[in-house]
Amino acid sequence: MTPSNQTGRLASFRPADLAHFLSTPRALILLSLLLFSIILVREAWLHEDAFITLRTVENFINGHGLRYNITERVQTYTHPLWMFLLSVPFAVTREPLFTTLLLSILVSLLGIFLFLRYLAPSAIAKAVAVIILISARPFIDYSTSGLENPLTHLLLVVFLVLYFTKTDSPRILLLLTLVAALAGVNRLDTLLFYIPPIITYYLLVPSLTAIALGLLPLIGWVLFSLIYYGFPIPNSAYAKLNVHVPASDLYRQGTLYFRDLLWRDPLTFLVIFTGLVTGFMQRNRKEVAVAIGVILYLLYIVRIGGDYMSGRFFTAPLIVSVVLLVRSHWLNNLSRRRAMLLVGATLLLGLFSAHPVLLPIESDRRWRDDYGITDERQYYEAHTGLVQNLVIEPPLESHWLATAGLRAKAEGQELLIKGGIGLAGYFAGPDVYILDNYALANTLLSHLPAGNPDLWRIGHFNRRRPAGLEESLISGENKLEDAKLAGYYDKLLLIMRGSLFDPARLLTIWKMNMGQYDHLIDPDAYVAQHLDRIGQDDVERPVADGTMLDAQGVVSIPYQGIEVVVEGIAKVSLIELSLDTNYTYRIIFLREGNVVGSVLSDPELDNEGLRTRRISLPKEIGETGFDALHIRPVVRGMDPKNQRGMGHLMLLQESAQ
Repeated sequence: MTPSNQTGRLASFRPADLAHFLSTPRALILLSLLLFSIILVREAWLHEDAFITLRTVENFINGHGLRYNITERVQTYTHPLWMFLLSVPFAVTREPLFTTLLLSILVSLLGIFLFLRYLAPSAIAKAVAVIILISARPFIDYSTSGLENPLTHLLLVVFLVLYFTKTDSPRILLLLTLVAALAGVNRLDTLLFYIPPIITYYLLVPSLTAIALGLLPLIGWVLFSLIYYGFPIPNSAYAKLNVHVPASDLYRQGTLYFRDLLWRDPLTFLVIFTGLVTGFMQRNRKEVAVAIGVILYLLYIVRIGGDYMSGRFFTAPLIVSVVLLVRSHWLNNLSRRRAMLLVGATLLLGLFSAHPVLLPIESDRRWRDDYGITDERQYYEAHTGLVQNLVIEPPLESHWLATAGLRAKAEGQELLIKGGIGLAGYFAGPDVYILDNYALANTLLSHLPAGNPDLWRIGHFNRRRPAGLEESLISGENKLEDAKLAGYYDKLLLIMRGSLFDPARLLTIWKMNMGQYDHLIDPDAYVAQHLDRIGQDDVERPVADGTMLDAQGVVSIPYQGIEVVVEGIAKVSLIELSLDTNYTYRIIFLREGNVVGSVLSDPELDNEGLRTRRISLPKEIGETGFDALHIRPVVRGMDPKNQRGMGHLMLLQESAQ
């Protein structure tokens, strides 16, 4: 083109042409992706748990196998597909933070592009989808974070594109099942989203062959996991679900997770439920099936007690609900005026977030609540944020967990015990064995009951380390002192460290997963045998109210509780004891090792030190009698002060009042 022609075309360009271009679907998508890119870069961060996977990735790339601790085969990651995807760029860069963040951003943008291109049918649908997703704090937070959420979102979008926009056929059923299988490999519990739509599609196109072929990746991974790790599901599932906590307590915690979402991000809460209602109102079985999948996942959240990461489990329900919302007839037929009002209301509601994405508004709302649910980005971003790490002195390695790992590496430690094992494990390097009391990286601990089923924070169920475990890990030999538990550990060692295809190992894997070794662990006895024991005569002298917990003679109560041994068989109707004012306590009465009954003692949170409490015992306890008491602190969430103590215990009759 000649210069004169270029000049002529520039001269003929009018502002109306620009306005017309900006109103086209292509321009809306490009502008939306640009806006998302800016926000994701500004808000990008990594969660500490991402480094658990990154340690496995580094060991994998360096030839140590898919292992967190290189001496054992234990699946510490919950997202195999994300782990493999992350391994590709990491093999080139060998750098954790920027590599993970860049991959997360690219996967998130691809998901948004497919959403806007194929699932939002009109300009108003695209605008509403964009405003919701950029205003929803959980969605923005977990579109990076280093966890599997971006890939979860992308797979859901791809599935819904095939499900809603393609002609029904066995080939599409095969693709739908394949995407669902990949989603299961990415994170097993997300299969709940896919099951109702696939069943619905199968009723339209009945082809078992298509379903069987589509499921091959998931079946293949489960078989690999069973042979390689010895178990079909991640170790963290056992660590967080094998806790012997009453289901009612988990249900209550799960409902609190919903309450936390409403408190921190009402927009996400409202959109999820609006999308569900819209899906059912469409009266189309495909939409209804998708809505049922969301409901199944929300019920699952309640069942497992939610999570400690505020909003994390709600990002997938959100994106599916937004799809249901923007595909609805009522939204796409809104007038321009009503559409503008809807967009404005959505923006306004987004500002009620504890930390609005679109405005740097400081909030006085705490980063964690009393129930152990935390704003993880707010806690970690100072050290793991993308923007923060673009300065000359990156702050990542200055996090206290990272420095603990670096110190262990420099000192040549063989064993490092930490609560947070992501940063500490990654920076400690492969030669340091990382052990955590929450059992994420140790198969033996994950198969033991929680040390105190009454004191826990969701996602953090402390285990009492059996005597001899640390010596066993350092020496490589089984030195557990408990004979039955040592027999169980022998089986695990064969599974974790034996030759992959040793027939004895494969038989042990079968028996382990069939529960044939469960008799070697008695959950109640295990918890009881690790209690600190005192005699009643050690606490029979009355202690004055207000006595501080560090005073001489006050018995410190560890998190798992204490056992008080009574002389003979006590048949009383009343006990008097002085306990700290921080905690509720569960007092369990036993006779010859069998539980007779229990009572609760509530705290007096307005006081300090010890306070005397008199508790009437249920009739069956007094009549049966008891020879021991377990006194166990009760906390569902954040430990209030981590100071627990007991002054005295007296056994009385009602007439003694």
